[in-house]
Amino acid sequence: MDVDVIAAEVASAVGLAEGPAGVRDVLRVIAHHEPVPTREVGRLAELPVPIAAAVCNELRKRGVVDRARPVRLTEAGRAGLAAAGAGLAGQAGLSGECPACGGRGVAIPPEAGPLRAELARLAAAEPGAKVDLDQTHCTVDTKLRRVLRMHDAGALAGQRVILLGDDDLISLAITAFAAQPGGAARPARLVVVDCDPDLLSYLAGHTGGSQPPVELIEHDLRQPLPAGLLGGFDVACTDPPYTTAGAELFLSRAVSALAAGAGRHVFFSYGGRRPAETLGIQRLIADLGLTVRALSPGFNSYQGAGILAGTSHLYHLRSTGQTQPVITGPYPGPLYTASGRAAAVRPYRCAGCGAVHEVGPGARWATIGELKAAGCPDCHSTVLRPMPLGSPRAASTAPAAARPAGAAAATGDAPLAPATAGPPPSPAEPAAAGWRIRAATEADLDTIAGFEIDIARASFGDEAVEDRLLHRRRVAAALGRPGEVTLVAVDGGAGPGAAPVGWAWLSGRTNSLTGARYGNFRSLATANVPGRADIAELLMQAVLAAADQAGLQHLSGKVHASNLGMRALYRKHGFGASHLTMERRPPPEPS
Repeated sequence: MDVDVIAAEVASAVGLAEGPAGVRDVLRVIAHHEPVPTREVGRLAELPVPIAAAVCNELRKRGVVDRARPVRLTEAGRAGLAAAGAGLAGQAGLSGECPACGGRGVAIPPEAGPLRAELARLAAAEPGAKVDLDQTHCTVDTKLRRVLRMHDAGALAGQRVILLGDDDLISLAITAFAAQPGGAARPARLVVVDCDPDLLSYLAGHTGGSQPPVELIEHDLRQPLPAGLLGGFDVACTDPPYTTAGAELFLSRAVSALAAGAGRHVFFSYGGRRPAETLGIQRLIADLGLTVRALSPGFNSYQGAGILAGTSHLYHLRSTGQTQPVITGPYPGPLYTASGRAAAVRPYRCAGCGAVHEVGPGARWATIGELKAAGCPDCHSTVLRPMPLGSPRAASTAPAAARPAGAAAATGDAPLAPATAGPPPSPAEPAAAGWRIRAATEADLDTIAGFEIDIARASFGDEAVEDRLLHRRRVAAALGRPGEVTLVAVDGGAGPGAAPVGWAWLSGRTNSLTGARYGNFRSLATANVPGRADIAELLMQAVLAAADQAGLQHLSGKVHASNLGMRALYRKHGFGASHLTMERRPPPEPS
């Protein structure tokens, strides 16, 4: 079992933004915690539950994960992970995780039992969560953990505290905690700002007589904070909508509420996101002039929030002398996840046939529910997996022979190899995902030479031949020659002079000993553009179709051992490893 290849295949099939490393994270979680519910796999691997489930399903297809639930490895999977090493295999009874706090850094003491019971009573009567406001109530234990974390950080006693949004009832948790004998954790001021009148009415009915008095202010944070709240607080807490815009706005309002000077506290709860979004959040924190004092993954748990594994991280941020909001005026744009979804068209890949269909405003199906009810128009499957926003355009009307059946991750790298396919797309016919495959021409040679240099670098490193004119002449000699398959991929919506975004080359050869004909897969590369895996898949299918038409049943190609994306693409189309290149080199000369 080649775990590296499997991880690359699964990442490609799912469209996993985290790549093969994300699949290895899932394998590690399963190995260390099996049997484990899919929801817990998502939490521990920091993946949305549907994505974690899709990864597990792909691993089942490859015999790594058993078909039984909860999730567990097969015997072959355990043996493969043990052989792969790199910390993937589990080791029973050996873990550095704290058994008391579960890695969250806060353990609820037994003495907090009465306080937990009181918060449970208050939470049971709370108004229902309003999905349009991204409300999702956290658990009672999360309320307690947040207050304990604030107390341990010195962010309660004598501090001026503002809560920007409070459907988690943290204000009630703070006042109940402060009311414990001794009152050592009592804030100097406690303010709640929220736009939900039902929530504020509920809080008003349960904070009368509390010390300090809880100030309840109905205000939409899309507008700047009222003047009386600017620059007047030591601590700000917020659990914003889980959108980049929500984080940017709520953190900006939190910063504007802080008093001047370094060392003020911000407790920011935010769900685990895909790598690009997480990077954006961390850049935002830096742009705000805040530092990360602590990050507790999976600190918060929520009731019924299945998509994000029911958890979010807790960031403890501190202000600096350079802290300032990035949004100071009114914010008119989309804020909540529902408004973001309404503005976006998302592609979904059919699990049955690999077809990609768009869902959203202006698309054939306005919601995923409509698409599932109708079924895939090509195979009638109702299992459809979301692809990342910004994936290549869907092509539910493209010919089935040209449609990718689960794009493989290919880098701008080495050679390829074969299977079977239908007839190649005609030069005027758009292929799947909005790309078009056509024969290479002399006008493409400069771009193709660049691809050949990329392949050489991936295959030979410092010894790569990077002479652009040499590569140009080699390819030019093959264009139009019998037995040579030279294809490029271009944007289906671009004009006739569009530069290629992908390149593939297969040469017909004759075995000098047996006289048998075979195809030598020489090149496949893609530009670093969104959807490059789909482009590689389409090029592969077109080359295989051309080879089939030419009667080339035996195809061979070379790929560097480190090129996992190309290895996965080979394997997906029926190639198997047959030879290894063994090298012995002289030691480097002393400098």
